[in-house]
Amino acid sequence: MLARREVLRFLRQPARLAAALGTPLLFWLFLSGGFAAALDRDALGDMSYGAFLLPGMITLAVLFASIFSSITTIDDRASGWLQPALVSPTPRWVIGLGKVLGGALVAWLHAVILLLLWPLVADTFSIMGYALALFLSLLIALAISALGLAFAWRSPDTGSFHAVMNLVLMPLWLLSGAFFSIDGAATWMQWVLRLNPLAWCTDAMRLALHEGTVGLSILGALVFTSTTVVIALAVISRPERPGGRATH
Repeated sequence: MLARREVLRFLRQPARLAAALGTPLLFWLFLSGGFAAALDRDALGDMSYGAFLLPGMITLAVLFASIFSSITTIDDRASGWLQPALVSPTPRWVIGLGKVLGGALVAWLHAVILLLLWPLVADTFSIMGYALALFLSLLIALAISALGLAFAWRSPDTGSFHAVMNLVLMPLWLLSGAFFSIDGAATWMQWVLRLNPLAWCTDAMRLALHEGTVGLSILGALVFTSTTVVIALAVISRPERPGGRATH
C-alpha cells in the first residue's frame, strides 16, 4: 500500500519528473557537446563521450528522484499521516520496505526514460545489455532510496535532510566515474574511486550497455543495495520516532 501511495503521489506531481531529469539532461547535453574534444580518446575506447556519460547521468537522475521521494517521509511526519501507521500492528520494517520500494519504483522510472537515449549516441545495442542496465538502475534506485529513507527518518526537518544528503550523496556521485574514466585518473584517485559503491554500479551499467555483459562490479552493486536496505530497515525498526526523538 505504501509503495502504491508513493507512485500515485509522484504521478500527481509531474514537476518532480522534470526536476529530476532536467539537471542530468543539461549536464549530458552540455558536457557531451562541449568537452568531448578535450578528453583523452584512449580512455573512452570506442565510445562517444555522450555514450560514456549517459550511465552517470542515469545515476544522477536516480539520485535526485530518490531524494525527492525520501522527502515525502518528512512531509508525512509533519502532516501527522505517519504516526497512525507507526502505532498500527504493522511491523515497522514493513512500513520502511513499502517506502523504499515506492521511492525506488519512482526513481527507476527516470532511469527507464533516460535509457531510451542510448541508441541515439551509441553504435552498440543488445537486448541483454538493456536488460542488465535496467536491473542495475533498479539496484541503484533501491540503494539510494534506502539511504534517503534512513536519513529522512532521523532528520528533524527538510533543511537538515538536504544538508546531509548533499554531504554524503553528491561526493559519491562526483567520484563515481560519471564524467571520466577511472583508469585515466591519478593512481591515488583510482583507489578512492574503486572503493566507491556508486562507481561499481555506474561502471557495471556502462559495461552492460556497451558490451552486453557485466564484470564483477555487479556483485558490488548487489552487496551495496542489500547493505543499504538492511541499514534502512534497521534504522526504522528502532523504537525512536522519526526525526531522532525518543519515544516515551
